[in-house]
Amino acid sequence: MSDKNNKAKAWPLWAGIAVTVFSVVLALLPILKLVTNTAWFTSVIGWALTPVLTFILFGYDYYLQNKATNSVNFRRRPEFGKALMVLAYISIAICIVHVWRFASILSVVG
Repeated sequence: MSDKNNKAKAWPLWAGIAVTVFSVVLALLPILKLVTNTAWFTSVIGWALTPVLTFILFGYDYYLQNKATNSVNFRRRPEFGKALMVLAYISIAICIVHVWRFASILSVVG
């Protein structure tokens, strides 16, 4: 087996970074007046992207790196998991913005 296939994959980390950046962009859209303040779909999509998908990616990376424990040649990359954990904590902070805005939309409408 080649050495290239025996390393931890970086795609969960890159996907986590992309999801977090996209969620920040969704949070900034109403602030920059690019969508109306009553556009609830940006908050729902942002809420789904930030903590939910980021934590799923963190768990999947953990699974991928620990399923090959019996392989002596497998090279783990613990920095990927640590970076995803930091992204998960950041995503909670971003999620608060989305939930706060969605709650304010529902309180005005309801």
